[in-house]
Amino acid sequence: MSKIYQFFSSLILAIFIFPITVSATPPNWVPAENLQFNMQIVAYFQLEDNSYSINPNDLIAGFVNGECRGLASPLVEADGRIFLSIGSNVSSGETVVFKAYLSETGQIANLSQTLPFIDQEAVGDYNNPFIFTIDLLYPPATYIINATAGNNGTIDPAGAVEVVHGNNQLFTFTADENYTVFDVIVDGESLGILDSFEFENVTEVHSIAVSFSLIQSLQTPLSNEIKVFPNPAKDAITVDIDLKGNQDYPYQISDLKGQVIREGKLTPASRQIQLHELKSGNYIFSIISPKEEFAPVVIQKVN
Repeated sequence: MSKIYQFFSSLILAIFIFPITVSATPPNWVPAENLQFNMQIVAYFQLEDNSYSINPNDLIAGFVNGECRGLASPLVEADGRIFLSIGSNVSSGETVVFKAYLSETGQIANLSQTLPFIDQEAVGDYNNPFIFTIDLLYPPATYIINATAGNNGTIDPAGAVEVVHGNNQLFTFTADENYTVFDVIVDGESLGILDSFEFENVTEVHSIAVSFSLIQSLQTPLSNEIKVFPNPAKDAITVDIDLKGNQDYPYQISDLKGQVIREGKLTPASRQIQLHELKSGNYIFSIISPKEEFAPVVIQKVN
């Protein structure tokens, strides 16, 4: 049995028994496809403390002139051994350089070793793996959280907030006098009324936005109070107000920007409003009456 055949047997066994997994945000290293020739490497990845990585989320990649030619991870069940296939369209003459991704810190490292590409070459074996070591370790990856606040309040910190890979970041909200938090939107999803929000174990970019609304005057007559139930609601809300003289009352549902997205009328026979077509989030429900003033109410649509 040839050396290269033995290597392929070990490699295939490792791939099917010990599948490679990677973390949520590894670098975008994608090996070139449809390459005619290949060589195989069995290796360990030696860390700065001289131990060998057994983290299946770490990556080792080979490059030729900046093009990724192969990618693999340490296999826990193989004591951290890495089975790396390198491809090329020429049988020899290219120099392969290597990089590593350390998933726990989000760091990229240049590795000290280079190899000449030779078709069908087997570098290292199961009993005597090749050793990759770190030459230059770049600082941990950082990610931007874009934090914004609407009028009449602040978010702290604000702007493009830089967070180191794996760290947490707390945001707090402060409304101006006579105002209160109306809605907090994280990565496009409405979370409702919060005093603060913390991103944990940051491994990608995020966004957070907070809006504020005027606190309704306590002098608003109770007779003009709008009662809505259930709230939050999934399918429909029922509005409970005093319909004086059995007249119809026009209503509006607006988004947080004030854009009217639904209009209709409350009648003595129909006080239920369907919410099926609304996305989850907070909305402003108001009743329009030329003779009476009704304090708008916040309604929350949930899935």
